[in-house]
Amino acid sequence: MKKGLSLLLTAILVLSTAVTSAAAHGDSGKSSSAPGAKVIVKTTETDSASDASEPTSEKADETPNKKSQKPEAKKEFRVELNTQKKALQQQKNDLNQEKESLQAQYEALLASGDAESAASLLKNIQELDQQIQALQAQMKEIINERFMVAKTLYTDEELAQFSSASDLIAQMYADAEVLQAGSVTVNNQIIKFGAPAYLKNGTILVPLRAIAEKVGGDVTWDSQTQTVKITKGDTVIEITPNSMTALVNGVPVEMDQPANVTCGRSYVPLQFFAETLGLKTDWDSENGTVDIDDGSAEVDSADTSAENGTMDTTAADSTNAETTTTDAAQG
Repeated sequence: MKKGLSLLLTAILVLSTAVTSAAAHGDSGKSSSAPGAKVIVKTTETDSASDASEPTSEKADETPNKKSQKPEAKKEFRVELNTQKKALQQQKNDLNQEKESLQAQYEALLASGDAESAASLLKNIQELDQQIQALQAQMKEIINERFMVAKTLYTDEELAQFSSASDLIAQMYADAEVLQAGSVTVNNQIIKFGAPAYLKNGTILVPLRAIAEKVGGDVTWDSQTQTVKITKGDTVIEITPNSMTALVNGVPVEMDQPANVTCGRSYVPLQFFAETLGLKTDWDSENGTVDIDDGSAEVDSADTSAENGTMDTTAADSTNAETTTTDAAQG
């Protein structure tokens, strides 16, 4: 009897332990599938995917930064290109001066009958020629890059307008050489013209407003005197379209070419404008570029106008070469 009771109690104890273990196992299984646990699992999966490819939030944060840095990077790229070009130009100028000096010595030796010394000197001159040509080739590559960068400042519509103005100028002035977009810089910064600068009878003519504002001048149209007035510091320049004479602080000054109205813009001889405002100009006739320096230590921050796509949008109407002077003041 006692032995049977003992067996019964043992069986009950074993059964109770098994049930308790099963219940504990069931509770554990339920907790692994509870809402809180699912959130943890999903979060872990998301983080893992984010490691493989950048999180959306980080991409969103980076996009504005990249956009804000892009114009600045483009500006620095242009400055670097022009700085390289100027350095090469200086080397080329130095070599040309050395070549001219040797050329004079060579001719003197020939005149004196010293053919042997002249022949030796001629080899030096030929070596200089090769170096100059190599520098010119490097400059050409940089300038081509600069022209490509300049085109990125324009929309397709603006490029079409610029091209139309170029064609019109070529038709109006048979002896004119039209300069490409990006041909003119101020303080290493490309000027975004709505119509091109051009060379006529050895004189470079540029859209007045774009140049004047780039160097910190203020441009206004005086309807009473029918003149374009440029004010920069203490200097006031008054220009009347189709006149060879300008007024600088009220004093008449003769220009090489008359100011004119072309493609709805006032054009002015660059050399006159530069000399009047104390600007340094460097005309590269081989590559068709003009670099202007106003002597300021800092790079002109006005270049942001080009980055923002702003440009004089006076229409280059090929059917209206004689635009009104009021419109021409838009320069």
